[in-house]
Amino acid sequence: MKISLKTMAAVLASAALSTPYGASAGAISSISVVQFGAQVQPVVISQSSQVNAVGVLQVGGSVPSASVVQTGQNNFVGILQFGGNTSANVGQVGETNVSFVGQSGGSANAVLGQIGQLNAGTVMQFGNVNSSTVVQIKP
Repeated sequence: MKISLKTMAAVLASAALSTPYGASAGAISSISVVQFGAQVQPVVISQSSQVNAVGVLQVGGSVPSASVVQTGQNNFVGILQFGGNTSANVGQVGETNVSFVGQSGGSANAVLGQIGQLNAGTVMQFGNVNSSTVVQIKP
């Protein structure tokens, strides 16, 4: 099944609208960030609940940037960035780690590190200069 970046952006945006920015219920932490415009701000998120979920959508700006660190049993990250020079950094330590990074811009840079029993990571980049590093370790 082929899914376009526009479709993924719409799904992520609708999920962000249905989830409050800092929702947290005991062992579950969910954070959604949606930014549009010329002044997109860097996003830095750290989570340490049993189940962690992050969705980031950044559209515009010269340097959309997102950094996510998760230490929990189950960790999930989705990052979509559209802008000049996109940058995404994800670090996950847990039993299950799932990450998706989609980037489109002049240059795209992604770093994904996962330590756990089940690691799944996807990086899609559509830029003039693309760079990605993926490290997955099963202890």
